[in-house]
Amino acid sequence: MEVRKEREAKGKAQLEAEAKRESMARQNRCIGVLDKFIHEVHEALSYLQK
Repeated sequence: MEVRKEREAKGKAQLEAEAKRESMARQNRCIGVLDKFIHEVHEALSYLQK
């Protein structure tokens, strides 16, 4: 019984860790897209100022 509870707790912890990694990866992709957009806008503004 105790072994089963420990296995369930480990499984739950692994699922939570995986969900957190996926969430962070999603955030990193969003940040990357925003950084690219900001860079492109900055370049366009620099071009227009010349």
